Amino acid sequence: MKATIEVVLFDAVGTLIFPDPPVAVAYEMIGRRFGSEVSVEQVGERFRAAFRLAYDQRNSGQVTRTSEANELARWKAIVGAVFFDAPVENGNELFSALWQHFAEPTNWRVFDDVQPTIEVLWQRGYRVGIASNFDERLLNICQSSPILRQFDSFFISSQVGWSKPAPEYYRAIEQTLNVSPSRILMIGDDEQNDVRAPLSLGWRARWLVRGDAASQPGQLTSLLDLLSEVD
Repeated sequence: MKATIEVVLFDAVGTLIFPDPPVAVAYEMIGRRFGSEVSVEQVGERFRAAFRLAYDQRNSGQVTRTSEANELARWKAIVGAVFFDAPVENGNELFSALWQHFAEPTNWRVFDDVQPTIEVLWQRGYRVGIASNFDERLLNICQSSPILRQFDSFFISSQVGWSKPAPEYYRAIEQTLNVSPSRILMIGDDEQNDVRAPLSLGWRARWLVRGDAASQPGQLTSLLDLLSEVD
């Protein structure tokens, strides 16, 4: 694959990094400080439903054009949906505490397979970057990581101006990199955003399914699996 691929781009959350403590645990812990009595299990269920609604492009009210302000509003809506029964007077403070929690690099971890994979890709001459639906907080998180801070490029949806899976998101990346679509390889854990959408535009893509046995050709169960495909 080396003859055709120049740039390897990775999604962030679930691919390179993960929250620690997990989202539901952090939400429950912080929510309780502001009067919430929702359990971790309830928080998890509500969060998954609110997140799907906020990022589901089939939702008629959803748009893929975005900005820092749009992402802030999106996350306020998610938090509001999770804690709809919390004391109203604490809503803004609760949201601010959660927003700041997930801005802190100490609340994120890098998967163990990231550093060895990236180091080999660099040794083989690939450019490496991040392509993620996130906001400016991601830059600070990456800067705290010895490996992630060295990435060649960062394409964060709030700064690109479009969210995955909008075609405009991927086209903007192509223009910035000055690389043809067929020479870009996207790796991520979201089948639509990281695989189907870029493939439809002529990119290469691999679906990362951590913790599960690969059930389809081209699926990866670890980032290290990628090294057998790129020379």
